[in-house]
Amino acid sequence: IEGLEEKHSLRKNYYMGSSGAIVVGDLTRAESIEKMEKIIREFTCVCPGAKIVLAGNKYDLYLNEMKTLAKLKNFAQKQKFDYVITSAKTGKNVQELFLLLAQKLT
Repeated sequence: IEGLEEKHSLRKNYYMGSSGAIVVGDLTRAESIEKMEKIIREFTCVCPGAKIVLAGNKYDLYLNEMKTLAKLKNFAQKQKFDYVITSAKTGKNVQELFLLLAQKLT
């Protein structure tokens, strides 16, 4: 949904009726972690009370960039969100991420 930047009004249509969301940040790009706050704010305006879990993705490419991971951890703690470090490429923690959101929704 983030890729629809030029179609801002369309994104809200995708959010409507959602009970939960996984907001994904790219661990190789610190600016994607910074965008999470905007995305969450936009989402919660449309779906107040929805459950949110954060994902730090691309663990397989992450190497030792501790600054980006620290940003994600600090943001998650500040906003009181759970987060999971994942790799879509290798599948690391992907199932755990969805299970965590499912637990929050029940």
